Amino acid sequence: MSTDILDSLKLLSLADKLEVAQILWEDIVEKQDMVSVPKEHEVVLDERLMKIEDGKTSFNKWSSIRSKYE
Repeated sequence: MSTDILDSLKLLSLADKLEVAQILWEDIVEKQDMVSVPKEHEVVLDERLMKIEDGKTSFNKWSSIRSKYE
C-alpha cells in the first residue's frame, strides 16, 4: 500500500475513518472464504464453542454490548 494512501487516511476525520473501516470490513466479510483460519485459532474457537454447548459459559450479543458504550 502506498504511503500516500496511508497519509491521506490519517488526515480523515474520525467519522470518515470509521466509514472507511466499515466499508473495508464489509468487503472483507464478502471475501472471507478467500482467507484460511490458522489452526491455532480453530482450536480456540472449538474450545469456546464446547464451553457454550456444555453450558459452562455464556455470551452476550454484540448489539447489547455496543449499546452499553454508546
